[in-house]
Parts: sequence; structure tokens; C-alpha cells
Amino acid sequence: MDGLAVSPDGTTLFETGSAWNGTDDDLVTLAIDAATGVRRWVNRLPGPGQEYLRGQAVAVSSAGDLVFAAAIRQPDPNPIDYVIVAHDAATGARRWVAKYDAPGDDPGYPVAIALSPDDRRVFVTGWSSGSQGAMGFGTVALRADTGVQIWSDTFGSSGSPDDLSVSPDGQTVVVVGALVPGGFTTVAYDAATGDRRWSDSLEQGWAKSTVVSLDSGTAFVSGWSTGAGEQSFQTVAYAVSSGATLWWRRFGASPCSYGNDVALAPDGSLLYVTGKIPDLVEGCGSEFSAGDYGTVAYRTT
Repeated sequence: MDGLAVSPDGTTLFETGSAWNGTDDDLVTLAIDAATGVRRWVNRLPGPGQEYLRGQAVAVSSAGDLVFAAAIRQPDPNPIDYVIVAHDAATGARRWVAKYDAPGDDPGYPVAIALSPDDRRVFVTGWSSGSQGAMGFGTVALRADTGVQIWSDTFGSSGSPDDLSVSPDGQTVVVVGALVPGGFTTVAYDAATGDRRWSDSLEQGWAKSTVVSLDSGTAFVSGWSTGAGEQSFQTVAYAVSSGATLWWRRFGASPCSYGNDVALAPDGSLLYVTGKIPDLVEGCGSEFSAGDYGTVAYRTT
């Protein structure tokens, strides 16, 4: 399985991925009792013909009544960028299935999904082909009750997003990843209209994860930077309203350090960043085997 989410009350785990049906792969979403591991329901959505569907990301509404999965669909002579499915969280029954197709001819690849705090909108981002065929950040907003598309945008012409977050006030969507050229890249959208509010790229590196502060004023973005023969965890705090850099930090410089994820403390006072730092004995040859993991905590203000 490729995606995992937990119900707001902590009683149910929701997963999405794929399963072979003898001809192709079905999109599979399932619910598991968090206390016992007993499966509550499974829903399979088959890909037509010789195509396959593979769930990449899953999210649950704050009310706990709906579950949303975003899937890749390949191969396809008429490429669809993303398939998004809504399920009843209690029974697994499908509420709706939506498809997003960007202007380009290449199939897309969803990587992250999130809901607005009021559960009215679903946001999905991933690799998406633009009108010239190059791959950029493809972000789409849908109505959570019907799957009807509200807005979409393809940002950049060569690159890949990795994460998105929605501000607690529901007004801003932040998407992060890497563009060529440009490196470590962040773009912020008006959640209601899809208008780009601001974007920022730092030379070299890759933005991997993002979270917005509890007061919706700061977007924290973490990943890694490269330069001068070394790599470091890189974390940037942006003003959500303007994109101004509030602070910038690096940690764990080495020839192969990679920051990968970020989390906010429940009270919002601390930001945690984790990733890979090479093994102190084996060095960089170990980053795909026996390496070390590093975590750093920052005060948010």
C-alpha cells in the first residue's frame, strides 16, 4: 500500500494502493480497525482494459465521514493525469469518481492529497503535463461532495512536486517540490480560486515536505540543499501572505544529507525535521543501506 491516513477519532486506519486482478491492477482502498487490525471494508476500482490504477495518497475528512484516494492511471492512449475517488468512511461505498486531465499528452502522477478544514474542497498535486508536454506541478481542487473540479494549475515546465498543505484557516494551499532550473521550490495558491499568490525557488536542492502554522501565518518547508560539494537539510519559513522569507536554516552538512519530512508540535511551538545523514563510519556509500537518520527541532518563532 502507498498511502495511509488515520480517522480523526483514532479508531480507523485508511490505506490505498493497488492489487492484481488477473488482467491489470485495481485501485484498492481499505479501512482497518486501529486497535485490532481487523479489516472493516475493502473497495476495489478496476482499471479499464489493460490499464491499471494504483492508489498513491489518501486523506480523511475532519468529520471522519469521507475518505479520498488519489491514483495514477497507466498505460492509457488518452492519458488521464489523476483519478480521485471518494468513499463513505463507514461502509467503503463509493460516493464519486473524478478524473483530472492536464493540457499535455503525457499521463500524470499524483503524490499528495489534502482537504480544506471545512471539508468542502479536496486538493491533489502531482506531476502533470502542461500545454507543451513538459512536466510541472499539477494541482487541482475539487468539490468534496461531488468531485466537480473547481480549479487547476500547472506550475513550471520541468520538475516534480512532493507535498502540499492547507492552511488551518482554509485560505491557502502550499505546494512544494523541485523545478529545473530552480531547485527547492514553493508555490502558494488562493484555495478558493487557484490564483497563484507567490512562488519561490532556491538554487539547487529539493523541497520535500510542508506544513502551515496553527495561526495560518507561516508556511514551513523542508528538504535539502546542495552546493560546494555538500548537501544539507534545508528548512525555510515563509510568510503565507507574501512569500517573504522569515528564517532559513541548514543542518547536517555532508556529501549526502537529505531532509525528507517535517512535522509541527501540537501547540505549534516547535518544528521537527527528519531525514538521512550518512553513516559516520561507512560514509556516503551507505545512504541506501546502513545509514544514520537525523532529526532536528526548531522554535517556530
